[in-house]
Amino acid sequence: VLDEECGLFKCLGEPECSWDFEPPSGAIEGGSVIAEPRIRSRITGQRPLVVHGCGGNGRWFLADIYRELDLLRHLQIDPKDLAGLKYAGLVPPGEEVREEHWVDLAPWYFPFEHFQAIRREALEEAELDTGSQILAGDVVFLEAHTGAFLDTEEGYVFARWRDWGLWQSFVIEKPLGGRSIQSGDTVYLRAHTGLHLAVNGVGVRVCSSEQGQCEGLVLEQPHGEDVRSGDVVFLRGHTGRYLDVECDF
Repeated sequence: VLDEECGLFKCLGEPECSWDFEPPSGAIEGGSVIAEPRIRSRITGQRPLVVHGCGGNGRWFLADIYRELDLLRHLQIDPKDLAGLKYAGLVPPGEEVREEHWVDLAPWYFPFEHFQAIRREALEEAELDTGSQILAGDVVFLEAHTGAFLDTEEGYVFARWRDWGLWQSFVIEKPLGGRSIQSGDTVYLRAHTGLHLAVNGVGVRVCSSEQGQCEGLVLEQPHGEDVRSGDVVFLRGHTGRYLDVECDF
């Protein structure tokens, strides 16, 4: 059974709030007393049993649900009982999320860019036996010779895991020359934090919102053709040196 109207499960990872809050009111609906706090979809009218705070927006909305429905009081939980415990949201349950809590996180729209790119790549792969061509604006994953993918954390660049997650994702940007990514193009790689990879001396950091000399990377493909998913490529910084991954055996 496909829960198309989100009557049981609701993912909160949406661009904007599309539901209303219904705290316990004692009101009668369908012969029953509304005794449990719930949300109601403005689109389908459903009151899902389970909600999931997926992504940055979802975690923001989940914090709103804790607060708007006063869930801690309803569950008879004292905030002091939660002190010292880890939480997955932007703030502890029951507290209000504000702009200053959105620190070192992906822009709210990044997951939607990510999903669109994955969908577009899947459609293109279904049409092209040779693999999908990489276009400016695509989310890409960079696999090193070790089999691990480049990832970023706290401004540093690593190649630690064989995962295709948010930390491993980069948006490839090309401000000039159309969307097609070709060998020899200067590209910019924007990490999930919204900042670009930048070459500084012999090091690489994720620390800049600019598209300048330090952030520009010349993408080279051995065959000198359009770059497609799965191709082996080399990235050359403004210093003339290539990005490489050091093995730690």
